[in-house]
Amino acid sequence: MAPPAARALVRRSFTTTARTLNGQGPQSPSLGSTWTTRHIPPESPEFIEVPRSKAPNPAPRPYIKGVLPKPKSLFPKRSAPYKGSPEFIAAATPKRTAPLPEPAAKAEVRAYQDWQRRMAEVRKSHLREGFSILKQRKEAKETALKENLKARADKRNEKLNQAIAEDVRLTLPTVLSTLRMDSGPLQDPNRAERLKAAREKFASHQQSKRDQRRHQVLKLYEQAQNFIVTEMQLDNAIDEAFKEQDLTATIQGALRGMRGMGVVERLAQRRRGGMGTSKNVELLQVQRALAGQNLADVFSGLGDKDVAWGEQ
Repeated sequence: MAPPAARALVRRSFTTTARTLNGQGPQSPSLGSTWTTRHIPPESPEFIEVPRSKAPNPAPRPYIKGVLPKPKSLFPKRSAPYKGSPEFIAAATPKRTAPLPEPAAKAEVRAYQDWQRRMAEVRKSHLREGFSILKQRKEAKETALKENLKARADKRNEKLNQAIAEDVRLTLPTVLSTLRMDSGPLQDPNRAERLKAAREKFASHQQSKRDQRRHQVLKLYEQAQNFIVTEMQLDNAIDEAFKEQDLTATIQGALRGMRGMGVVERLAQRRRGGMGTSKNVELLQVQRALAGQNLADVFSGLGDKDVAWGEQ
C-alpha cells in the first residue's frame, strides 16, 4: 500500500490534469501588451477600465423630508411658579384628599379600582421624578457651560497679560523704549490743546445754530402781523389783488403802440389770429374795454391824430 504522501501527490496531479482538459486550469499568459477583455462582454460596464480612487466613496447623506420644530423650553423663565420648584411639583402631583369609595361587591371590580389607584400614584411619582431629574440635568449643563466660558476667558486674559518671553526680548531689534507698545499706544503731545480747540469750535457752532433759530423766530413774529386769519382780512386781500385798473390809460397805450401798423398789416395779423405779442394782448384789452365803456371816454385823452387813426 502506497504511503499517504504519495497518494496525495497522485491525487493533486490528477486534479490539475482534469481541470486543464476542461478549460478551467491555469493558462499561459498572452504575449500582447494590451489588456485582454475576451472574458468581459462589450455591453458590460467593466469592458472599459476606468481608474478608481483607492479611498471608497462616502455614503450619501439620507434626505430627510420636513423640518423639525424648535423644541420648547421645559423650564421657561416667565412661568410662575417655576416648574422645577417644589411648589409646582406639589401642585402638579397633589395627594389624594377625598375618602376612598366603598369597596365593590365583586372581586374583579375591587381589583380594577385598586389597579387604577396604583397607576395614578405611579404616574405622579414618575412626574415628580422626571421634573427633578430634568432640573438637575439643566443645572449641570448650565454649570458646565459657565465653567467652560470662564476657563476660556481666563486663558485668553492670561495670554494677553503675560510678559514677553526672554528669548523674544533678547532678539528684538534695538529701538527706543518710548517707541515700544508695551504700555499702550503712543501719547499725543498736543492732545490737550487739540481737544480744547475742538470743544471751542463745537461750542461756537452750537451758538451759531441757536442764534439762527432765534433770528428765524423773530422774523416769523414780525411777519405774523400780515397773516390772514379772519374772513374780513381775506376779502380785503382779494379786493386789493384784483382791483379795477384804469382802462383808459391801458387803451391809450395800446393805441399808441399800434399807430405805425397799416391796414393791410392789421388785417393779415387778424387773419393769422396771433395772440402771442404784447400788442395783441393790449388790443384784446381795448376790445373788452370798448364793450363796456363809451368811445368818448376812451379817446378823450388822445390827440387828433390818435383819434383819427383809432377810427380807421
